[in-house]
Amino acid sequence: MDIKINLKDLKIDPSYQRAPDERRIRKIASNWDDLKANLVHVSHRPDGYYVIDGNHTRLACERAGHTDILCRVHEGLTINDEAHLFVELNMNNKKPTFAELLKARAEAGCELEKTYLDLLDDTNIKYSLKSAGAHGCELKCHSNMLAVYKTTDFKTMKKALWTAKEAANGREEFYKTGYFPGMCMFVICHPEADTDRLITCIRKTPSSKIMEIADKYNRGTTNGGRGVTRHYYMAFVEIYNKGLKRNKIIAK
Repeated sequence: MDIKINLKDLKIDPSYQRAPDERRIRKIASNWDDLKANLVHVSHRPDGYYVIDGNHTRLACERAGHTDILCRVHEGLTINDEAHLFVELNMNNKKPTFAELLKARAEAGCELEKTYLDLLDDTNIKYSLKSAGAHGCELKCHSNMLAVYKTTDFKTMKKALWTAKEAANGREEFYKTGYFPGMCMFVICHPEADTDRLITCIRKTPSSKIMEIADKYNRGTTNGGRGVTRHYYMAFVEIYNKGLKRNKIIAK
């Protein structure tokens, strides 16, 4: 049963509850929204309501200036039952993946995520929003792709995606590395470059060679996905410039 309970009526059993994290409480309170707040699970004991899970939510709600909160009430539990439920609720409290959040934000009408998926559809690029690994030529590096898209506009990103798709030429491994975001960064940073030449150069270069060149620019950096995007971008600059005596592009 879900009911609203006055915050002053909620109690804590320290035998299985963890100590509150002040930083987490402040973060939740600063962005408080009744519609987005986690449901507080409580046990109805003879002497009152005891919080099983959601103590940080309860404290943040109070910090945000509210007097009551929506709770799911469990009847007839022993303290041992409460402790087991606390463990189960937290064990199963898996955070959504980036892809799952991307899908939800697009559905909610967030412009960046919605237009990004529209771009993939417009260019007929297959993509995966599942937590399991992508299969075949299915794009999955959405975090890096969105970071690149933030630097440009819809039209330019569409050209970049089209170029990346043409240059990939159906090579499955390119959909699972920094290839696509790196290629998009290249097209965005160098509108003066001949995209036909770029596509031809990439198609003629073995996948292993591209990865080898990208790895050369690693140099022990630890900035995660953004670093991978940059490494592939540098590889494409090098591949594009090879054999050119004039009009070479300079990496940015």
